[in-house]
Amino acid sequence: MEYHKAPLPTLFSVEAVISFFRIRFGERHFGGDWHDFPELLYVEEGEHRILVDGEPFLLRAGEAILYAPNAYHIGPAPSRALVDIVSFDTDFPSLSSLCNRVLTLTAGQKRLLSDIMTEGLSSFRRADVAEGVRGLAPVENVNPYSLMRLKNNLEVLLIDLHAEAAAGPTNASSNRDNSKEQRLHLITGYLRSQLHRTLTREEVAAACHISDSALKELFHEQLGCGPMTYFLALKVGEAKRLIRESNMNFTEIAEVLGFGSIHHFSKFFKAKTGLTPSAYARSIDKR
Repeated sequence: MEYHKAPLPTLFSVEAVISFFRIRFGERHFGGDWHDFPELLYVEEGEHRILVDGEPFLLRAGEAILYAPNAYHIGPAPSRALVDIVSFDTDFPSLSSLCNRVLTLTAGQKRLLSDIMTEGLSSFRRADVAEGVRGLAPVENVNPYSLMRLKNNLEVLLIDLHAEAAAGPTNASSNRDNSKEQRLHLITGYLRSQLHRTLTREEVAAACHISDSALKELFHEQLGCGPMTYFLALKVGEAKRLIRESNMNFTEIAEVLGFGSIHHFSKFFKAKTGLTPSAYARSIDKR
């Protein structure tokens, strides 16, 4: 008797891992970053506020966000959260359905992620930045079965999250679920449209038909920072995007972003990022 062997599909694969971090920020700002691979950030304890391509998100314990490739993410306010971060390379065609949204993990998904982090932190070390590379290298004599288990667990987690997202918004929700968040969305949209200008808080309040005190209260309640801190974080993100993606020189970027001179722009950029625009441009070439 012959047996029919039922083939199992391989719809996608996690091809590589790039980073594993377990971090307690301890009142530090999270500096802005971007990269051409997806990254999952999960909050174990506390709350973590983040801007993703200028869109504000508040993550509470048990929630996660998957940054899309090349999404610019930055923490606009200090955070004390304990977070797990894993980034990876995948050919998952439907990954975009999970990206840049708040994901509430189930108990089973939390266990999967815990196993992933345990395997990842014990199986890899950071690559030597002095050699001009970033990312991970396997530790000596790493167990290949541990790496296979890590790969499989990460794929199962992505499948599970994707299946729930496709079924409906049961474990994934927007951060604009109530009137305050809708109002915040309108104001942040206005701020994104005004990056070419130098604004004051009073001008923002008047343009958005809100009192100055209510504007401050809304931003501190929802984002943990003031409206102008948020606005300047947007300017940093846009400056980085223009340096990465446009053919503009620094003088032109300074003008587009409403700075009076390239000197003012360079001083601002270094104060916010720790790098001059030229140094940031050189760092991009090494990625």
